[in-house]
Amino acid sequence: MIQKGKLLIDWCYHTVYWREHELATLNEREKAFLYLLAESSRQVVTHEIIIEQLWKEPYEDDSANMSWCFVHRIDLIIEEYFHAA
Repeated sequence: MIQKGKLLIDWCYHTVYWREHELATLNEREKAFLYLLAESSRQVVTHEIIIEQLWKEPYEDDSANMSWCFVHRIDLIIEEYFHAA
């Protein structure tokens, strides 16, 4: 289990919470993405690391766009829960 500020990730149960709200709409790869970032706090996580760990594929020139799409989608989900609270 990892807690960073308002974010709580329980990897044993594959659940992610923002404050007390479960982010149930996240898929498994998005949960793994948040876990990777939380686990690597105070370290630089490059696009290459993200792509290679989440997709298990080598990094290519256009791969960074996939990680930015994840960031945008997760930001929208958290923002939705933030405004609902």
